[in-house]
Amino acid sequence: PEVAGQLGGKSKFDRNSKPAILIAPHYDFEGWLGDHLLVSMSAIPCFIVTEALAKEIATAGLTGCCFGKVNVTTTSWPRTQPKPADFPKFVWLRIEGKAGIGDFWLSERNDLIVSARALESLKRFPMNNCRIFDSDNIPSFEEIKRMMVEDFFKKTGLPRRS
Repeated sequence: PEVAGQLGGKSKFDRNSKPAILIAPHYDFEGWLGDHLLVSMSAIPCFIVTEALAKEIATAGLTGCCFGKVNVTTTSWPRTQPKPADFPKFVWLRIEGKAGIGDFWLSERNDLIVSARALESLKRFPMNNCRIFDSDNIPSFEEIKRMMVEDFFKKTGLPRRS
């Protein structure tokens, strides 16, 4: 999914669990390219979706996830990039499914895995910055990072340093 920000300082965790569990997310936007499914740039992934996509997921009866409140801020939003006038409301997409049971679950590496049925619903909304892989052929973390960096420079037009 598109990485449009990171977990902010107001996020709350259950630190008695190992690993820690996110219980109240604060998503601080650093920009937004328009996707309706987003993830945070953090060790503990936080997935958020627009209210419209949340409604689609619920209406389709998809399982393995639930929705919760997310505190959204734009304190890290670049001043040179105006916030879109149609900036939607987002909710927390809390992933609770187990591998192969339900429509949403996380891999051991915290990759979001979805069923074909869920993917069909997700694709009804803009996901232009989301890389989709067959679950049997997920690239290494390093390869995904390389792809994300390439995508960033293509989309922004910024020069790469040698």
